[in-house]
Amino acid sequence: MSVFCFDAWYNESMEKTVKLGTKDDHLIYSTLNFQGRQPDKVIILVPSLTGSQNDHLLFNAARFFPSKGYATFRFDLYSGQPKGRKLRDCTLATHGQDIDTVISYLKNSFKKLYITGHSWGGPSIWAADKLKYLRAVALWDPTSNKYLSNWSGWKYIKSIKSYYQTWGVDYMVGKKMFNHSKAFPNQIDSINQNQLPTKFILAGKSVLVKDWQKAYTKIRVPKSLIVIKSATHSFDEWGASDKLYQETLKWFSKY
Repeated sequence: MSVFCFDAWYNESMEKTVKLGTKDDHLIYSTLNFQGRQPDKVIILVPSLTGSQNDHLLFNAARFFPSKGYATFRFDLYSGQPKGRKLRDCTLATHGQDIDTVISYLKNSFKKLYITGHSWGGPSIWAADKLKYLRAVALWDPTSNKYLSNWSGWKYIKSIKSYYQTWGVDYMVGKKMFNHSKAFPNQIDSINQNQLPTKFILAGKSVLVKDWQKAYTKIRVPKSLIVIKSATHSFDEWGASDKLYQETLKWFSKY
């Protein structure tokens, strides 16, 4: 694994740009943040489908958690940068492999590793193989089993073997992602098998709340479930992300 780092200091805060090489000759563009001396604990921030390390939830988390004594490591699952992956070529398995690469890089520098995943970042975590190095998980309104196979609104374009959706910006997801997500193992089983303390922080105005409230009774690991009633799926409402971070901090501080 090749690693390239660039450092910058801002008001006693460290921001380090990291490029991690993958076995299939791609680069994972990443950013490590902490304050003062490097702490012994780090939170891995996994983005959602079509998201990036600079989505407001991850970018602002990289400001909040370092002030509480944690480093953060946010990264792109796909990128327009040289050798970055393309969304249409990815699957959940690809995401899992890249999360493994991130864990392998961080486990030698930090004593305690934690991970969060927003939306599609949730199942992406359970696609990874190196979760034994983690202390705990916080899932931010994660995609449920139901919606892994529900691609309502996406149109298949046969000539490019991809699914198309427009949310103001046009997105293409490859047929491999569609097939892999439909066949993805039940996340409840993955959670129980990995035995990681897991907290669900759900958005009260999201379509995912009922799915996870029902599934929660079947989860047999140290667990917690909190609903932020005012929040929509991306926690865009004023104060919603603050509550999200505080609930995440309370969970990780236990482990």
